[in-house]
Amino acid sequence: MRAAIQPLTAIVLLALMTGCATSRASLRTFSDPSIAAGEVQRVAVLPIRNARIMTDESRELNRSFMRALSSQNPGLHVLGPAESVDAINQAALAERYSEFLRGYAASGVPDVRVLQQVGTALQADAIFQGEVFDIRERDGEFGTARGETQVTVRYALLSTKTGTVLWEATSQGRRGTATTVGTAPPLYEAIAIAQQKIVSSLPRLGRR
Repeated sequence: MRAAIQPLTAIVLLALMTGCATSRASLRTFSDPSIAAGEVQRVAVLPIRNARIMTDESRELNRSFMRALSSQNPGLHVLGPAESVDAINQAALAERYSEFLRGYAASGVPDVRVLQQVGTALQADAIFQGEVFDIRERDGEFGTARGETQVTVRYALLSTKTGTVLWEATSQGRRGTATTVGTAPPLYEAIAIAQQKIVSSLPRLGRR
């Protein structure tokens, strides 16, 4: 009897420990009708907020977003995250912008006065600001469930003249483990999946 059970046990264990990692993402977008007027010629991209990832991973996300934005809008003048942060610091607006982000995250209503000040410092018609929230991480449970990391990523294009939300995209990214014995996948992987979905829907800006 033991000889018959052992091969079966080995097959079950193999099934539990092998498989393919899973990735999926949803997408919701909004565009203000005024975005089609071509008034946005210069934009600044700010570092993604609340990502809780390594510096090099954050830079890679920023580079990926910049590449997609420039590819979609070759006539658009784009100021990158590092340059944007430097300009905000030089204008002594770092604390005010941090307060703006907290208020915007809580209320969903941007402070026009702060955006106008930031726009002047960056010499930009609008800014792209991304944020990560609703982070959920679950390790695999042997024989029951695979590990999974889930995040929600939102990017908004905010007018620095009127404070209007010109464009917004929200994606929920999920990254699952290949087996039921793995720990939750790295947060960066789930964020990257969601961001890739978002950049596929970037608006057309700049000169037509």
